[in-house]
Amino acid sequence: MKQQNHRSEKSRWFIVFLLFCAVLLAFFARMNISLALPFISGEYAWALSEKGIKGGLLLGTFVLSYGLSNIFLSPLADILGSKRCLLVSVILWSVSTSLGAIFGSIYLLFLASRVLLGVAQGILFPIASKITHNWFPFRERSRANAVYQSGSQVANLLAPLLLVPLIMVTSWKVMFHFVALGGFIICLPLALYLKETPSSLREVSPVNISVTFLELKKVIKNRSFRLLTIAFSMINIVWWGLSLWLPTYLIEARGFTIKEMALGAALPYLGGIVGMFGGSWMGDRTGRRVSLIILGFLAAAFLFSVILLVHSKIVLLVILTIIMFFLASIPPNTYTLAQLMIPSRVMSTGTGLINGLGNTVGVLGPIIMGLLIAWSGNYDVALSSLIIFLGLGIFSLLSLVKEEKLKAKSRKIKTPG
Repeated sequence: MKQQNHRSEKSRWFIVFLLFCAVLLAFFARMNISLALPFISGEYAWALSEKGIKGGLLLGTFVLSYGLSNIFLSPLADILGSKRCLLVSVILWSVSTSLGAIFGSIYLLFLASRVLLGVAQGILFPIASKITHNWFPFRERSRANAVYQSGSQVANLLAPLLLVPLIMVTSWKVMFHFVALGGFIICLPLALYLKETPSSLREVSPVNISVTFLELKKVIKNRSFRLLTIAFSMINIVWWGLSLWLPTYLIEARGFTIKEMALGAALPYLGGIVGMFGGSWMGDRTGRRVSLIILGFLAAAFLFSVILLVHSKIVLLVILTIIMFFLASIPPNTYTLAQLMIPSRVMSTGTGLINGLGNTVGVLGPIIMGLLIAWSGNYDVALSSLIIFLGLGIFSLLSLVKEEKLKAKSRKIKTPG
């Protein structure tokens, strides 16, 4: 019996490691365009205005199609099964990455490849959430969510260090094909070893479309789920606003050189990796996940105000690293709370809703920051605006803290002795 439990323990952590690898490669595929854009615009002799418009569309169409895919395609995993949908997803995003390199000179086809990439990747996190929910008990689920979600942080850290040198040695098109190859390779272990549920549990039965949307309607009516979605949307506004403007901010507002910027834009994500695992560990250990999320919001808001007073580059990077620590501590606990509110048989659908809405609203972050920079000519004003969204996130979670405290008291009363 102990041997069987040990085997199950190893299996579930190996499965979540496979999900980590899938997320890592997915983020390489979505980030490659931002790293390759200077080389693409140089190869096709885009003027500055063309770089802004064409480059912006290549970046923006992915985010839009990704958010919509989360919302509308995630039910497929509940209806058809997680493993099958994940394999199709990985194959499609790998194909779309190679198509981007093949049709790079035909802009509309290049743009279409980015749309396909967003559509294909939109169901990745909902599927990972569903599988994690099936394999891990609630007391361990924040840590399990952190494992696969940390693939995004590791990709943000490694992509500039691995993909840019590859472009310089070969070309941006070769880099695209190389990233696509990684996706095709991960399909083999996913096909061989990924299981939607442990053998000790009954396989989750697929549900039909009418049942899926009936259950989803109940989820949407859940006030706690709506408040959690608002908070998750606010953190996405802050995350996308900071991460997409960070390289430009370091150069134009803080006087970093190109070499300093490359290192400075990567180092804060070390804080993100530590924060993701630290926050999830505390969430599982204390059970106070809502309180920990609010702590992350409060700490980030305070540190954004401190940045305005800092002049040293080293101190600035230290503070940015700590900010990333607190921001990254939020998603694993958010997903764990959402998994408690969403029925098991529509886990992918419900997760797709919160992730899709959160990321779609999150696009406002870089847009609002850009407008404020253009209006004021000052990056400090733009960074200060992020504090407002952090405040809105805190406000939306206050009533959930009361619920969490009541549940904690209830558990203590029921516990004998």
